[in-house]
Formats: sequence, C-alpha cells, structure tokens
Amino acid sequence: MTATEQVEPDRVYALAKGMAECRAGHHKQAIQWLTKFGPKTTGTCEDATGFALLAIAQRGAGDRAAARATLVQAREMMAKMPDPAKGEVFGGWSYVEWMQCRLLCQEAEKLLAEPATTQKSR
Repeated sequence: MTATEQVEPDRVYALAKGMAECRAGHHKQAIQWLTKFGPKTTGTCEDATGFALLAIAQRGAGDRAAARATLVQAREMMAKMPDPAKGEVFGGWSYVEWMQCRLLCQEAEKLLAEPATTQKSR
C-alpha cells in the first residue's frame, strides 16, 4: 500500500467527521475536522462538499466573512462541474455527490442570508 492510498481514507474520515460535528452543532470541532480534510480548489466534488460544509461550520461559529469566502470556493468548483439541468453528463462525477454538494451550498447561502444571531458555537 502506498502513502497516497493511506491518505485518502483519512481524508474521507475527516470529511465525514466534519459533517457529523457540523450537523450536531459543534461548529468549532467541525472546522477542525474539515481543516484536516483539507479541501483543494483543484479537487473533486468531494472537495467542493468540504468547502460547503466548512462555510456552514464557519457561519455557525460566527465567522461570516470566512464563511462567505469559503462558499465562493465551493461555488467556483461547482461551476466547473457538469450540470444535469443543462443536459450535461457526469462521466466520472457522481450525481449523488454533486447533488449533496449543491444542497450544502444552498444551505450555506441561506444561512449567510439570515441575520446574525447571538447563539454561540460549541
């Protein structure tokens, strides 16, 4: 097994853990896990999902400016992906991953459109 093969499961675990922490409302822990995941701007749909989740967690932690910047990165990656609404075919892209990323981006946008609250992140 090469070093590259060992790293990928660690990234997937970090992404899943980040999603779980974000959904539990533990935004600071989610940010830590998603930072370990290390989404890449030249990456895959999985990376765009990481950016979308990170934006949600950053917003939940009260850092709206960082969340907006991170969401821009997710949106830029989404713009490069096939769009089934336009009849574009995915090829190697997973439609389920794309849909998950799209929904997370929409969620982040909605959260960022809401007024700031006094709720603190755990």
